[in-house]
Parts: sequence; C-alpha cells; structure tokens
Amino acid sequence: MIEYGDYKQMPTHPSGVSDEGFVSFCEELRDRGETSLALDMDDVAFAHVPWEAMAFVKNLQLIGTPKNFEGISGLSQLEDLSLTSTKIETLDPLKDITCLEILYLFSSVPKNVQSIGKLSRLKALLLVDLKKLQNLEFISGLSQLQYLEVSSVSGVSSFPDCSGLTRLRRVDLESLKDLTSLEGLAKAPNLHTVLCVMCRGLSLNAFTTLSQSKSLTKFEIRHSSNKTKASIEALFPGKVGEQCEDIPENYTVI
Repeated sequence: MIEYGDYKQMPTHPSGVSDEGFVSFCEELRDRGETSLALDMDDVAFAHVPWEAMAFVKNLQLIGTPKNFEGISGLSQLEDLSLTSTKIETLDPLKDITCLEILYLFSSVPKNVQSIGKLSRLKALLLVDLKKLQNLEFISGLSQLQYLEVSSVSGVSSFPDCSGLTRLRRVDLESLKDLTSLEGLAKAPNLHTVLCVMCRGLSLNAFTTLSQSKSLTKFEIRHSSNKTKASIEALFPGKVGEQCEDIPENYTVI
C-alpha cells in the first residue's frame, strides 16, 4: 500500500490564516502556476471556505469539515480530491465536477454512503479507515473505475457483483477483518492485479473463487503464516512471485 502523504506534497496555507489572508494566499498560488492545495479547517480562522478563490485548484487535500462543503461543486477543474476527517451528509456536490477522477476518503464516510456511487467518472477510489462503512454496494455504479483500495474498514464482508466494472484493473485490500467473500470481485471481467494484506477472515475457499478469474495475471498476499500463504499461492500458478508495484501518482493502471 502507498500512503497518500508519501507523494502528495501540497502547498499549505499559513497557520491560523483569516479568510482574507487565505484568498491572498490562493491568488499567490494561482499566479505562480500552482494547481495543488492542502486546506486544514482546524488550522484556519474561518469556517466557511471561499471556494471561488480556489477555482484554479486541480488537486485538493481537505482536512476537517467546512460549513459550506456544498460550495466545492464550483471547483470545475478539480481532478484529485482527498477528504480526511470530513463529516458530511453526502458527496452529491461532487457529482457535477466533470474532471474529478481520483477520490481518497480517510476517516470520512458520508452519511449517505450511496452518494459515492453517483461519481461515475471516478477512475480511482481509496477507502481508508472508514469504521462505519458497512458495504461496498455503491461501487457497482463506478463504470470508469480502474483502481480500488479498501483498507482498515470494518463491517464489509463481501463485494457486490463487479461484472459491470469493465475498466477495473487493480484492487488492493488491507486489514479487512470482516471480509469473508471475494465472489463478487472475481466477476470483474478485466481485473488483472489483486494485493491482499492482513485480511484474515478470508478462507481458502474465498481465494479459490478469486483464482477462477480468467483475467487475473498477478496476485500477492502479505502478512499471512507461511503454511497458509503457500496454500493460497498454490491456487494462483504463474501469478505470484514479484511484489506488486506501487501505483503511480495518477493511479493510471491500464
């Protein structure tokens, strides 16, 4: 797994900045040709974000919860969005941002979790540390999805039928203690890489189902006992060996 912070070195506003100071900061970034920005709502002196000052932003890391989250819909150039500890009702304000391709949710589950499924243009979705997430049914609507990471999520026991996710190429799974079935994932018609780390609820039968995928070319399991790992890897002849490579910054895996 790669950590978002490992490669996202974004310009960050001065600590305790006012809304006027933040607007000036954004103007300086725009004039320098910057397109990335990290905004920490716990480290600014305003609760309502002046979204209009951020119209140039393509890559945004938002920490915390602004009182006017719906205004994010005005960021028409936004391509890559990270939400950390952002408590919101819905992600509906994102659905009309036609450039948005990458969404990273860290400790940020919208109350209307199905709203994630409306973001049909997403190519990469990362779901990390989402304790209240109970299912993944919403991914069925993400027809453009190429890369999916699900990590440190409680309550998810299975995947929906992924036969409609024709562009899905890689899935990384980590620390999913309640995951017991891979049947729905195995139906993704063009899935070629699966990385599985510390998903101890998965039985040999679950991996047997995944091994029947005709498109899968690479499989890796980590942090399992040597005996269990050997039994699982035996199900994937010619598909194990070298470690899965890191995903590039833009998550293009095709």
